[in-house]
Amino acid sequence: PPCTCSKPPCNTCLASAMEVVKRAGCDSSPDSIHCKPPAKPMDYNGMSWPPLEYPGLEEMHIFAIGDWGGMDGSLNPIEGRPRIIAYDGGSQKGPSVFPRTRWNRWHTIELCNHEQLVECFNSKGGTCPKSCGFVEGVDDKPQQLVAQAMEERAHLSKPQYILNVGDNFYWGGIEKTC
Repeated sequence: PPCTCSKPPCNTCLASAMEVVKRAGCDSSPDSIHCKPPAKPMDYNGMSWPPLEYPGLEEMHIFAIGDWGGMDGSLNPIEGRPRIIAYDGGSQKGPSVFPRTRWNRWHTIELCNHEQLVECFNSKGGTCPKSCGFVEGVDDKPQQLVAQAMEERAHLSKPQYILNVGDNFYWGGIEKTC
């Protein structure tokens, strides 16, 4: 199987357990953006999805979100795994950020390394290098701010559903070995 599990049942994490249904149009154009995942992260940069149509009688709204996860500092991981707490206050209940290195827009110049960003979190920006661009109340609670903005917008546009495009769980946040 594509993955192993130290504490069965494990069948919920097996990709091969689900039948793969080929999408319409993929027989004639198997390299299309909607037929297969890209080989590298930036392969589809600048490409647009083909128009999608959903039946309905009126204007419809959806929200799409991805890569907005964090770590729950109160999580006690299973199987003897260590807790992942990078900064003071990172053990709080609820989502917490894992400070990563920050780069310029083109990802060619490192602006702030992990250790510097941890110091930004620990000092709440007090002894933080300006190149880190740390903003207290923004950098230390991005998931909450996104959730709040989505809730406010939902009152206006009344989405029919929210499309979660993934990458929300980090290495301390799933209670299963896959």
